[in-house]
Amino acid sequence: MLPEDYEDGPKQLDEGFEFYRRVTVDGSIVNVFQIFTEGDVCNELPDLRLGAPSGAIIHAATGGSCIDNDTPDARAGAGIFVPEENNMEIAIKVPSPMLQTIQAGEAMATKELAVRANKRAILHIDMNSKYILHRLSISLKKMKDAGFIGVPNKKILQATVASLHSRKQVMTMKWVKGHKGHHGTSKGNILAKKGPKKNRATPLTWKSPQH
Repeated sequence: MLPEDYEDGPKQLDEGFEFYRRVTVDGSIVNVFQIFTEGDVCNELPDLRLGAPSGAIIHAATGGSCIDNDTPDARAGAGIFVPEENNMEIAIKVPSPMLQTIQAGEAMATKELAVRANKRAILHIDMNSKYILHRLSISLKKMKDAGFIGVPNKKILQATVASLHSRKQVMTMKWVKGHKGHHGTSKGNILAKKGPKKNRATPLTWKSPQH
């Protein structure tokens, strides 16, 4: 018999990996208790229930870029392209306190997409980064169970996961190889390259799902 709080793991579908909404912890009782010495206090579980289907489906593409990568002058950018949202095109400059890498740009794009796109719509995301896809699918459960302790790009990944949890419909993520022949990811990549050249960076902010 399965435990009362049993939840399936991430599913790989034709559209990609379905976002893993699970928040319970597996393993022995020692994995249940964690002590945090910083950050906000929250003793309530967020409302992670899916909403009633709206019938809307969004296919989006994200991209990340970095100018002067692996140097002290590195500047990262993020790009979002959503045809179903009136051809939404967004170029984002990644804020300087964050690690300036292509991966950070891709994560920032995914986070901002989750916040800005219609939250009642089913969301399918095509992304360029295998690293971010892996973090948000196969590695997600392990990161959650560990409280993101010791995870590279911790802050942006936490913000991205919280923003994805705030959505009220199913989400899938798929890696698209390269940019050639795929209009969406090509557009996302072009927008991402514009991000580092913007005058202002987009602040890294997020809210937990409503209780």
